[in-house]
Amino acid sequence: MNAGLDMENKSDLDADITLFEEISSARMRFFDEIVDCRSPDSTVKVRELRQETVFVIAEFFWLLRVFEIDTPEKLRAFGETHNRNILELLNKKEDRIRLGVHAPRLREALFDSEDKLDRLEANCGNGAARFSQSDLARFLVEYMSFERCRSTVKILTDAGFLKAYKSPFGAILICSSGQLEDAFADHIRLFRRALDEKLGSTASVSPNLE
Repeated sequence: MNAGLDMENKSDLDADITLFEEISSARMRFFDEIVDCRSPDSTVKVRELRQETVFVIAEFFWLLRVFEIDTPEKLRAFGETHNRNILELLNKKEDRIRLGVHAPRLREALFDSEDKLDRLEANCGNGAARFSQSDLARFLVEYMSFERCRSTVKILTDAGFLKAYKSPFGAILICSSGQLEDAFADHIRLFRRALDEKLGSTASVSPNLE
């Protein structure tokens, strides 16, 4: 699992260092863009925007965009897939331990009734996925607690990245303003292009060691 440092293969080590530098630079650019794009009248502190949970939520909304999960039917199917993944994880104790997620928290993350799935589906409208804070936390249960998700949602709403609506059921729904997805898309694309530029020529001349 751990190959260690192969000091005899300098080309590999140089490529590893380049990759590390690009990963670090890409994440820095992402958080810089988030800080620069916050609402001008926001009182959110910079350190609150530069936390890992902001990155995770931006990634989540970007994935919704690229996989076009933007209709009630698709959102319901997404919820059903989530349920299957959680049930599978509940049956794999070693995976739960590795993730650091306890079974009660995973069970709380299930859409465990038709009513919950119906509401998830009904909350999608006008070509955009909208979520109650609890539903968003269910989808992100492997990355953060329900409480941490709610606090990050408040930060992103106060900073103008998330919008809040009232649902027909009386719950507060949130959806992205689009800036989170844009920032994450820039992060991915600039990272890929930098790797193509810096590692492409190295990869083309590397010997085949197989």
